[in-house]
Amino acid sequence: MEDKPSESLTDELAAQITSVASTLEAAFVRHLKKLGSTPTLKRSTLDAIAKRVPRNSIAQCSTPEGAASLLALEIEYIGLRISRYQFIERYREHFTAPNCEMGAAFIAHIHTMRGSEIYIIMERSTAFLDFLAHYTNDLGLLSARRARALEKTFKTVYERHLRERHRIVHAHEKSSLASRVLDAPVGSREIPAYGESILQIGAALTQSLLDVAPHMAADDAETFMHNVNEHRLKVVDDECRTMWSTLVGHITETVNHAKLLK
Repeated sequence: MEDKPSESLTDELAAQITSVASTLEAAFVRHLKKLGSTPTLKRSTLDAIAKRVPRNSIAQCSTPEGAASLLALEIEYIGLRISRYQFIERYREHFTAPNCEMGAAFIAHIHTMRGSEIYIIMERSTAFLDFLAHYTNDLGLLSARRARALEKTFKTVYERHLRERHRIVHAHEKSSLASRVLDAPVGSREIPAYGESILQIGAALTQSLLDVAPHMAADDAETFMHNVNEHRLKVVDDECRTMWSTLVGHITETVNHAKLLK
């Protein structure tokens, strides 16, 4: 069983995040120097800046160069959250609960955290793309507004996680099978009827996993669980990469690169 975060993925994303942030900032700064005159940032851009910095830093960030630096910092912040998303499914491998009650609570919280983190990343990415669109529009570099497109992509690709988050938060929503299992009191596992239900759920889950990834099949239970865990972590890593590539794609589509002065 893999018992540590994917260092290669961490390094891979860190390098890309730094590159995207610094390249975009450098491109804007170079464009501003070539313009010869300083463009005026409109109210929508200034409002976006004011939402992101302390009051005593607003003046410093309200210049075109300051706003470019703030955009780069925002990319780094969102990128870091995306990179750390992979750890959520790895926390349990580094935590030994002192009792069953705490162990059950920990797993339930991890289940909730995954959907919540995707929602945070979606919201911050959408707000960032709005900010980027306002800024590029002020510089005459806006190609397209991509915030709503990113939100639509997230809600499609991560529909299951986001739907689960909604179910957990809102009492009127019927809980998912996973939530009902995780929310059951620890003592209920000793009730025969509940135990039988768990076995049925386990059999159904095993079959669904084999349908998705036949390579997990194994002759012994230990090897099967090892394969399941590796598949689980691979899915999380793929989600990290997809979130990041989605954000970068929409950043690229927002800026009209043909108009950037070089």
